[in-house]
Amino acid sequence: MVVNDFLSDLIARIKNGQRARLNKIHAPYSTLSWNFLHVLYEQGYLQSIKHEIDTNNICIELKYYENSPVIQTITRLSKPGKRVYISSKQLNRINNGLSLFILSTSKGILADRNAKKLALGGELLCKVF
Repeated sequence: MVVNDFLSDLIARIKNGQRARLNKIHAPYSTLSWNFLHVLYEQGYLQSIKHEIDTNNICIELKYYENSPVIQTITRLSKPGKRVYISSKQLNRINNGLSLFILSTSKGILADRNAKKLALGGELLCKVF
């Protein structure tokens, strides 16, 4: 299967895996996908991630709390047809602290908290709640 938008495919796999109450899901490896998942893992939304070199896939262990998914909603904001960019000043205004925004910045893919510390803006990839 040819995937044009790795991030949208990855988000759909996470949503479908959680709806089906799966413990593990697999996704094709790409640097963008790996860095995106690493941010989710660092922020506590995933149990573990592992790169399976022989199949060139990523094994993602989903996280549940009291039998409900830790990720309540995950929404893609910037899409290939319509990119969404945000400055560091705008980032301070939109986040209330309850949700997580993931950005693609000049320093790599970062969580909004880390981008604020570095005073960086960038492409707004998704919102996780």
